[in-house]
Amino acid sequence: MIKRRPLVLVATAATLAAVLSGCTPDDTRQRVEADMQVGWANQYKNAQRLQHHPVSAGLTDSVSCDKGGPKVPDKGPGKDWICIVKYSDPTNHHHRTGQTLYQLFVHGEACYTATDPKLIENSSLPDPTSGATNANPLEQFDGCFNIYDNKKSITK
Repeated sequence: MIKRRPLVLVATAATLAAVLSGCTPDDTRQRVEADMQVGWANQYKNAQRLQHHPVSAGLTDSVSCDKGGPKVPDKGPGKDWICIVKYSDPTNHHHRTGQTLYQLFVHGEACYTATDPKLIENSSLPDPTSGATNANPLEQFDGCFNIYDNKKSITK
């Protein structure tokens, strides 16, 4: 008597793996920039709330991202993504404007981790009412792309 059940299971698993490997999301510059713009603005607002500052509705002027330099296509997962966030906060008493650089690790499952290298050393925020210190949400945050949008591959 031949046992066919293990062969059927192996064949089914191999077929599923082949089919599902074609369903990986497209990590494009356009998707990275769109999500970083929203993700960074949300974390900036969180940082302002932690310090009891007013929060602005519109903050991020632009986000520009690049993967691995000018000779590398701007798509796909990896630790070599860089994004520059330019912002303006009209509710800040100094009308704060500026830009900051983030290093991104884009994971293969359409998510990323963004890190501001200059905030690693000094990332605590003082709470003006209690004197306690809070972690700065702008130091490092995670996000995931909307893989059902129309932001297909845009390369240089």
